[in-house]
Amino acid sequence: MILKVKDIRSWELETIRNKVTEQRTALFNLKMQRFSTGIEKPHSIRVLKANIAKCNTILNEKREK
Repeated sequence: MILKVKDIRSWELETIRNKVTEQRTALFNLKMQRFSTGIEKPHSIRVLKANIAKCNTILNEKREK
């Protein structure tokens, strides 16, 4: 699922941190699955990386304020 920046901006800091942790865990599991059995949707790795980057960017923006 692709996260939208305007939705992320409306979340609290703790929610964003939890989402980053969740996305990193999902990315790790997907990478392990890719190397062991293969995955059906390889683009989902790119989507997870983009979601993590968006969340980290918003976290950094909120910390500066």
